[in-house]
Amino acid sequence: MNNIEQYVESKNLNNLKLKYPNCLGFNKYMNYSRYINGRIKLCKDIGLTNGIKRSILDISSGFGYFPLVCRFMGHRVKLTDIPNNLFDDVTDLFELEKKYMDIPTTGKIIIPFNIKFDIISAFSVVPMSYFNNDSWLLFLNICFNQINKNGFILLSPNRGGINKLNLFLDTRIGKSLFIKETCSNKNTTIVRKNES
Repeated sequence: MNNIEQYVESKNLNNLKLKYPNCLGFNKYMNYSRYINGRIKLCKDIGLTNGIKRSILDISSGFGYFPLVCRFMGHRVKLTDIPNNLFDDVTDLFELEKKYMDIPTTGKIIIPFNIKFDIISAFSVVPMSYFNNDSWLLFLNICFNQINKNGFILLSPNRGGINKLNLFLDTRIGKSLFIKETCSNKNTTIVRKNES
């Protein structure tokens, strides 16, 4: 068991199961070893283990495993999500700073932090399954307005969202504005601004 897993184990997440006995999907998130080890592998894949400290905003954080892993690696992290009592309790246990943010299917988000980040990440964001090309363009442009030079967006939309993202990035406008890189996990895409 690594230090992050020991930290999570010390937080007694099972106590929350008593507080939320009918919560669908709770057991899935309780398999924290799977999530933590997957996020550690992703961090290695995208260069977050090279000693350079970065500022990261995680959108739609859920239990917050990705920002938690990043924080353990020394990165500065902030989270956003919709109000959810269970997710709020977990991220509070992990002592992660979070603000509320909605993600409409139009892609028009309002990021509640007035700072720039090196990386903005979004994993399994349900509304992204409904994004069209205009939604993706708006969402990516809003994110890049809050990303430092040479920063990037890390996306792993759930269900049909990854296909819609890739279709948009392969359009003429998508290719002219953005550069797409695929991670070793084929469902995760890095998007950079095309500076050429």
